[in-house]
Amino acid sequence: MKRLVGNLSGWALILAVCVAAGCGFHLRTWGWADQEMRVHVRANARNSLAEPLRRALRQAGVPVSATAAEADFVIHLLNERRSRRIASVAVGARAAEYELQARAQYAIRAGARELIPPTWVEAVRVFSIDRTSLTGSSEEQALIEQELESDLVQNVLRGLNAVASARQRSGSP
Repeated sequence: MKRLVGNLSGWALILAVCVAAGCGFHLRTWGWADQEMRVHVRANARNSLAEPLRRALRQAGVPVSATAAEADFVIHLLNERRSRRIASVAVGARAAEYELQARAQYAIRAGARELIPPTWVEAVRVFSIDRTSLTGSSEEQALIEQELESDLVQNVLRGLNAVASARQRSGSP
């Protein structure tokens, strides 16, 4: 009986994969593999978003150029702001939840043309404070800050994807 159930679950998995492939399902990608483009990220030394953005571009298969002169697109990371505020209070007027907010301002240029003017993107998360494990709460806050940073990078990549797609549709270099 166990063998029959094991065989049936195996066949069900194979059937599910075939149905998913047949319906056109595919993992979401940025679709930059077929485009020849180089990107330069310009930011001041204190901007914490620059390196994660460069890493995300490399992971997406986009060459990151060392200078703006050799790049098709230049992403300017202009400003970055982070804040934390009390979202709710518990008994004794102690903070029960904090709201973390991260904002970044960026612009995208191609040569002298401004494709995306200075634009703010933001990410917000709320997390609970565990008074019995303050170490756990601080680790949770650090993890949430990494998620916020990742969300900001994804928003900037969406902007780049929009201008790269528009360039590909128009056929301009």
